[in-house]
Amino acid sequence: MREGHRHPARIAVLASGAGAGLQALLTACLAGELNAEVIALAADRKCPAIGIAETVRLPIVFHPWGYYRQAGKHTTTYDRDLAAKILLRSADYVVLDGWKRPLSAAFFEHFPRRAIYLHLGLRGRFPGTNAVEDTLEAFQRGEIRQTGVKVLFSSGGDIESDPLIRKVEVPIEPQDTHERLSVRLEQAGTKTLIEATRLVLENKVRG
Repeated sequence: MREGHRHPARIAVLASGAGAGLQALLTACLAGELNAEVIALAADRKCPAIGIAETVRLPIVFHPWGYYRQAGKHTTTYDRDLAAKILLRSADYVVLDGWKRPLSAAFFEHFPRRAIYLHLGLRGRFPGTNAVEDTLEAFQRGEIRQTGVKVLFSSGGDIESDPLIRKVEVPIEPQDTHERLSVRLEQAGTKTLIEATRLVLENKVRG
């Protein structure tokens, strides 16, 4: 089915936060912008994304780390179990929408070049979770004039080695605060995520 996608591709979304990517994917699928359907949301904690899923009656896979930690289980066991739950839903692709907990190859090996994620920052700089703060500090030091967003295939390795699907540059403005820049990056990010997902579904990216 993945060859050419005569039928809608089945996408599972992994989210830990607001669910902006989830909402964008649901809207794009409903509008026919993507030949796909979102078939489940996986969440590792209680978050607004769950509310979005409940509103549209999307199946929810709740997979918190706490049980595994208390049971003394290894993180790879957590990752494999999450992959198994997603595979039971017959997902063709996985989209990570602000998923907070790092996942290893134990998860991604089940979705080779089929796990898509968005990073708010450009390749080669500020790969961590404090990318916006680091970006503003570098701008104030006169080191950079712009930032951006990129969508990549994830394998659980180094973000700098993950295959790039699409990137968009976002200028930094003198009046930017953390909140203001974050909003503009998130807006650019959700749009780029949809564009990148379309490229993947149309087999125009090989990773």
